[in-house]
Amino acid sequence: MSAYVGLLATSMTIVRLATCVSGVYACFLLWALVQEKLSTTAYTNGENDDVYFRSSLFLNTVQSLASALSAFVYLNVRRTPGQSVKQLLAFNGGKTKYMLTGIVRVAVLQAIAQVLGFTSLKHISYPTMVLAKSCKLVPVMLMNVLIYRKKFAPYKYAVVLLVTIGISMFTLLKKSSKASTQTDSSFGLSLLFANLIIDGLINSSQDAIFQNHSINGTQMMFWMNLASSAVTSTAMIVGLPAIPLLGKTDSTSPEIYSAIHFVKAHPEVLKDIGMYAGCGALGQLFIFETLQHFGSLALVTITLTRKLFTILLSVFIYNHKLSSGQWAGAATVFAGISVEAAVKRKEVLDKRVFEEKKRSELKSL
Repeated sequence: MSAYVGLLATSMTIVRLATCVSGVYACFLLWALVQEKLSTTAYTNGENDDVYFRSSLFLNTVQSLASALSAFVYLNVRRTPGQSVKQLLAFNGGKTKYMLTGIVRVAVLQAIAQVLGFTSLKHISYPTMVLAKSCKLVPVMLMNVLIYRKKFAPYKYAVVLLVTIGISMFTLLKKSSKASTQTDSSFGLSLLFANLIIDGLINSSQDAIFQNHSINGTQMMFWMNLASSAVTSTAMIVGLPAIPLLGKTDSTSPEIYSAIHFVKAHPEVLKDIGMYAGCGALGQLFIFETLQHFGSLALVTITLTRKLFTILLSVFIYNHKLSSGQWAGAATVFAGISVEAAVKRKEVLDKRVFEEKKRSELKSL
């Protein structure tokens, strides 16, 4: 009987893992394809063959609202009997004000990062962006070294070096070597670099919130996306000043008007926006489910392979032409990330072994 129960438990674990992996892959591979379409593909209505969707604030508002809603539903599904709404949403008296203040600051940074990332796709290919954003270690290390004078293990510097070399190869070893193309790519990479720097600030700020407040990942997802939707919708309705470098040349017209006008002229874009928001929201829930039941090691492996497949899918679906040097650059980046993942895996396993030994020693006493 016990053998049957053990077999059933193992089977359920395998089914859960397969569901999580399939969910992350399906949601984020489709999300990536739709993101590339929204940012780089022209929509037509029979009159104009070269009209692009440029309302990044509108897109991010819809995405944030969908993610906040899905997080709220998920929290309620997992709600324990007797748990109040305040407990469900991590309200903790006076400390909540400071937590929400920190979350709003992160939301502002996130809104800026999203606009920079979306705009960079006008100047670089989608595979380049995915490759550059594949290693979060680079901006995090850079911010810690420059601001906090923190030191890291030697292997992390080696990983950063490999990633930097790989991205440089991928960007510079293109088949087209025209000066205008090189300049365009350099500007796109500059926007992406700024995006990565802000990502580093966001990650360190989120870490501080987790350390100083009693909040879990799904609660953070809810509050972060609720705050982000408030920030982006306000910017979209009030309007931003003209920023030519980011493609905004009109300071008098709030973005919400151009977004509504585009949707009316090209209603087919609503399907893409809906898929983008829905896939992003569901994908985040699959990530939290994976993290809760299988830990960070499984999530790192899934995320790493998912980004590799994202690049391959983008190349084949949108017919990107990559040179052998670019393939070598991509391989170099993933080699660096794989080294980081392998070392992290060893560190976590060593920690588990150490904890097991400590528990065994305590029991023997």
